[in-house]
Amino acid sequence: CGIQVIGDHNYVGCFVDTRIRLLPHMLPLEGPHHNEMENNRCLLYCKDRGYMYAGTEINQHCFCGDDPYQYGPDDVASIYILDYDCNNECTGDAGQICGGGWRLSVYETGIER
Repeated sequence: CGIQVIGDHNYVGCFVDTRIRLLPHMLPLEGPHHNEMENNRCLLYCKDRGYMYAGTEINQHCFCGDDPYQYGPDDVASIYILDYDCNNECTGDAGQICGGGWRLSVYETGIER
């Protein structure tokens, strides 16, 4: 499965996430909606709340924030990983990739500061 570019929003990369989240705001999906995550849903949620970046992780989690580079050096190559580590199908659309285990697929929402 490849990386999906959503509309005119840019795919930024596949990042290693930690317990101190790169994108700290999480979309809570509970009850009957917990299996409906896909990239457009996450991106629209984050964009509607004014965040610059949206990221999906481990099939069904969505995170928002303004700086996925916050814990890395100016040269972010060391915190990128190969895109094949972001390889989990989204629970809401198996044709899309939603990160991986502690791997965050990050997209720009189009919001600028």
